[in-house]
Amino acid sequence: MGFDIQKFETADYKAREKRVPVPELKAFFGSDEAAEWVIRSLTGAELAAVRDSVQRAKDMESIIEGLASGTGKDKVQAVKDALGIDGAPDDHIRRLTMLELGTVSPKVQRKHIVKLSEIAPVLFTTLTTEIMSLTGQGKSLGESIASGESQESSQVSPSAPGAE
Repeated sequence: MGFDIQKFETADYKAREKRVPVPELKAFFGSDEAAEWVIRSLTGAELAAVRDSVQRAKDMESIIEGLASGTGKDKVQAVKDALGIDGAPDDHIRRLTMLELGTVSPKVQRKHIVKLSEIAPVLFTTLTTEIMSLTGQGKSLGESIASGESQESSQVSPSAPGAE
């Protein structure tokens, strides 16, 4: 039978999501809420935006400096710091963009992600590594339009009770 292009075109795809425990941030969640950061896989266009984010950051830094040439250096520095673009390594800029695009919950802005990268750098790196892992798996099949049946997105562990 070969590749079924009709099924491929009509399938329902969903971004993969994952709840990542963030006990380091428990103090910032409600007392009855689980301390979890919900992330999702990226699309091809979003992944390209992550790759392009380094050049965009450099361009933005130049624009900010040009526009603010008559204002105080403190203001220029504050804007650069908030955006996380002041001399940051390329990988860091990419990861900021990745977490900005791949966060489902909590609702955060770039300045919050910059702060997270400063106060919990290992957690920040873990979250972005998980986003890349989800993205590498591609979108999961949701309910198929053609058959109406749901597809399971993961295999049962061989060590699970009842697994054969």
